[in-house]
Amino acid sequence: MAKALFPRAWVKKSFYFQARISFVRVKYLFLTWLTVLVGSWVLYVQYSTYTELCRGHECKNAICDKYRKGIIDGSACSSLCDKETLYMGRCLSTLPNNQVYTGSWGDHDGIIRCKLGEVVHYELGEEPEPRRETPVFDKPTRGTSVEKFREMVFNHLKSKLGEQANLASLVSQILSVADGNRDGRVSLPEARSTWALLQMDENTLRVIGEALPALVSQPLMKRKQLPGFLEEEVRYPKESLASLAHLVFVHHLAADTFPSVFSPVFCLRFNMEHVFHLLSSTEESKIQKGLELYEKSLVRVEDGRLPAELLEIKTFLTVPQNLVKVMATCPRHDLRTKGLKVLKLSIDKFDTEAKYRFFQYMLKTSNHSGVEGYIIQNIKTQISIALQPGKSNIWFEGVQLLPLLRRVFSLPDGPETDLLQYLDRIMESMNVLRYLLIRDKVTENQTGIWTELYKIEDTFLKPLRVGLNMSRAHYEKELHNMKTKNKAKEKSIVSVSVGDETLPNMTTESQAQALHSALHTFDMMESVLVRIEELTEVKEHL
Repeated sequence: MAKALFPRAWVKKSFYFQARISFVRVKYLFLTWLTVLVGSWVLYVQYSTYTELCRGHECKNAICDKYRKGIIDGSACSSLCDKETLYMGRCLSTLPNNQVYTGSWGDHDGIIRCKLGEVVHYELGEEPEPRRETPVFDKPTRGTSVEKFREMVFNHLKSKLGEQANLASLVSQILSVADGNRDGRVSLPEARSTWALLQMDENTLRVIGEALPALVSQPLMKRKQLPGFLEEEVRYPKESLASLAHLVFVHHLAADTFPSVFSPVFCLRFNMEHVFHLLSSTEESKIQKGLELYEKSLVRVEDGRLPAELLEIKTFLTVPQNLVKVMATCPRHDLRTKGLKVLKLSIDKFDTEAKYRFFQYMLKTSNHSGVEGYIIQNIKTQISIALQPGKSNIWFEGVQLLPLLRRVFSLPDGPETDLLQYLDRIMESMNVLRYLLIRDKVTENQTGIWTELYKIEDTFLKPLRVGLNMSRAHYEKELHNMKTKNKAKEKSIVSVSVGDETLPNMTTESQAQALHSALHTFDMMESVLVRIEELTEVKEHL
């Protein structure tokens, strides 16, 4: 019986072993198949991406097609298409419609660029749409004279670089380069090729023929006392250098030519002169350039890295004043909003001491209630940070803070201050005082607010109470007088002028709404003032 059982057990064990081996084989076969499938898919994606980004044959065909049709011309075109002595090398493209390759032309190495139409994706069964190409070779038109083309190039360079003493010589240099076959005249294809190259700002920068770092950083160098110009040789106007800095730092043209040792703070320093010049203009296009250049220069700097010593440089104080003018007077809402955004960004880049000194300067010089209110709001933020555990600093608490608080808690004209004109500043000042009285307990007095309270009452709270009562009485009287006037005289009683333009007269109803709005504002101010007065009574009962 035992002998009969042994073969059966052996057969069963052998079958189990073979089944296990088969399962392992199937498992590894499946993993191998899955690996091949995933690898093939990755290779396909990489290949399809490469073929979309790198279309060298299409790039060459597009250039040679325009060359043979007489649309463009030049020695480079003949070398690429006829002589085949210009070779396209490694693909550097990052966008499908902007092809970039390394190039070799005899002993010269360079970069070949060509713009193709957008890659059109379509589903199977659909007819592909024809490729759309950017018409960059349509100017100048047929029949344009050489003098007209010279004028086109001159105006183009003037719009890019501004007024320059050597602008005419630059135009002559470009026209000589445009004569690719050196036959003494500029043909229509050669002119179109040159014009298309000038549309790319990096080529415009190369026309200057000088090192960009030296040009852009000229404000830090010795300057000749000639209005509107920099450097001893008086070759480059401020406007030209400012436009050049905008091209480099905002549009990142030829930015790779800048030495890596140029720190963000150093770049900000020499750009401040350019920003000041652009923001000093009344032209909206220049103001926009100035805001963009200032923003791009600031974002490269880490928060809290600008020391207080930089405020000894004139432009670090005059540029914020220009920002105030932009925010207050610029007709375009987007530029006013951008100005506030850049001001906030600049504050974030200062260290603690620099913030303290900057706030003092702005409260003293801005003369704009909205800006002063924004600065006071930032002061409150810095005090709140200083009061947090482990974040104490000497500038926004204790003895150092008191001079700044005295400037915050003051009325420009005492009890006679126009409360509506200075509404933003006064409301933010009261909010800061209310916050300090609640947050900083009498027993702790970290900010020194309870020590300074008696002065604040004399210079701020009592004059504000008197001013509120006077303003309320005045507007209530005006409202009463308006209601008692003869209805025949109520149709148009107030005339308003902005600059040289007289606005439509205010009706009685509009004037009544304005008076009621002012009274509501006084009610709001008084409610905050009453709360502050309640908090100050705590000290009197101690």
